[in-house]
Amino acid sequence: MMGNRRITLRLMSLLVLGCGVLLVVLAAASAGQVTYAASEGRQIDFTPHITPLVIPTISTQPFGQEPLWTPGGGIASTPMPQSGDSGLDPEDPLDWFAAIELLWPNVDVITCVGSEIVPECLPWTAQEAKLVFNTLHDYILGQYLDGQVLIIRTSEADWSGLMVPTNIEGHAASEVWLSDHAWRTPPAAGLFDIFDTLFRKEAYFQGTFAHELTHAAVRFHPELLDAWEEAKASAGVELEAGDWRVGWMYDWSVYDEFQDDPELYADFVEGELFALTVAALMYDPWWNQGSR
Repeated sequence: MMGNRRITLRLMSLLVLGCGVLLVVLAAASAGQVTYAASEGRQIDFTPHITPLVIPTISTQPFGQEPLWTPGGGIASTPMPQSGDSGLDPEDPLDWFAAIELLWPNVDVITCVGSEIVPECLPWTAQEAKLVFNTLHDYILGQYLDGQVLIIRTSEADWSGLMVPTNIEGHAASEVWLSDHAWRTPPAAGLFDIFDTLFRKEAYFQGTFAHELTHAAVRFHPELLDAWEEAKASAGVELEAGDWRVGWMYDWSVYDEFQDDPELYADFVEGELFALTVAALMYDPWWNQGSR
């Protein structure tokens, strides 16, 4: 069960090549007084109302599809030592995934090995398995991933990552798919990232994963999106589809068919901006993470 969680939203401007870049920081914080940032920017608090776990009902997201595999039954995880224990072989992706499923029981990584195979899946490398583990460990909204999450690697696709909303035994669940393009997709997808697709980086793979995890978090807790929009409005920050800071390279035309429903269209756009921002905060080199 989850009580009220306090989240801090910091909005600061960074000067990069003479231009202002929006930096949005979401991090778990205690209920104590928040230290105000220096004159570099503004910092505000917001507390989204998180009730004890209630499975929400939402419309299928347009970037999703009918699940390629119906989850449930037949796939059991094998208990393994935690990642730092001597029993873990870092060159064996199965050891990483067993450790993941031990530490996060609601997460199931489809290995695509042996009997654990679903249509369109692809086996993971040890490097990718480690990145999945590290991203789950570092994910800043991890407390909201309290539904079932299935993670699947696939080969070439028209997208880098995909969150498919589904249900397991009547409860909301999320399938997170990662394709080869995840290695070359900059998290912010902004104007400054226009040449970054030429490079294959671990941070891009993790950023894609964090992006899709954010869609999953909103799937389980739609009130997060409301809190994000309210915080932006309170701080006077404006972001829209195609903003040069986040989402400039994103194909927003995927939502054109929903423009006749302004409220639904706005929810889809805000959901993408939220996911892009979280991923950029964690892994984009232009957003204070250049060392990754």
